[in-house]
Amino acid sequence: MGEADGIILGSPTYASNVSAQMKVIIDRGHFVIEQLLYIKYAISVATYENYCGKNTSKVLNRLL
Repeated sequence: MGEADGIILGSPTYASNVSAQMKVIIDRGHFVIEQLLYIKYAISVATYENYCGKNTSKVLNRLL
């Protein structure tokens, strides 16, 4: 991740939030990931079917 030009983070919406695996990455690695992504291109992608998907997008975008 440190040598990449950019990164794409994605997650399906489960219970109006990101998946459990993405939540672990965010909770345990937020500080390190934030430093690795400094001045890099980043895109977040969330898949959802109802209105709660906007919450998933917000959580992913906070990391970026």
